[in-house]
Amino acid sequence: KLEETNKGFKRLSRICKECLKWVRCLKKMTEKRIYYVKPRQVVLVTSRYNFDNNIITIGWHTRVSSRPELYAIAVSKYRYSYKLIKKGKCFVINFMDVKDKKIAEYCGAISGREVNKFEKLNLEREICNNVECFRLKKALAYMECKLIKEVKLKSSNYIIFIGEVVNKAVVKEGRRLLWSEG
Repeated sequence: KLEETNKGFKRLSRICKECLKWVRCLKKMTEKRIYYVKPRQVVLVTSRYNFDNNIITIGWHTRVSSRPELYAIAVSKYRYSYKLIKKGKCFVINFMDVKDKKIAEYCGAISGREVNKFEKLNLEREICNNVECFRLKKALAYMECKLIKEVKLKSSNYIIFIGEVVNKAVVKEGRRLLWSEG
């Protein structure tokens, strides 16, 4: 029985060494290649402060709580929308159809400091019910959010804005816009 036990330990030892090699290999692959999951949904976030309005394309967003319902977005502190959300204390998540890819590309590439994107893209907007902001009439669904917290990430130019969802609706059916490139 002792001999069988020793053979079992030796076999287990070989298996463990192979497992360790595999784990090291996976770790290296992860460090080099896997940064985030793709594809992921892209949203257009509208913001407003006084008479200044903007639309920004956001890929980093998520629901963070169901009671109370909270939603988070990541925005660079160098973006025009950062200033509007910080001062206006609200934002709206607009879930767009896959047909609106060109709109999302434009809103992600052009700053609202110089261009009124609503006018340039001829986008119809609606006044929100519970926040001082606009939502896109073209959206499949929307969530109106009151800003409740701003989280500064150490060593990053991104700020996480957390908003309480105060109004939401699914307006129409469609295929949501996903980002899978780059």
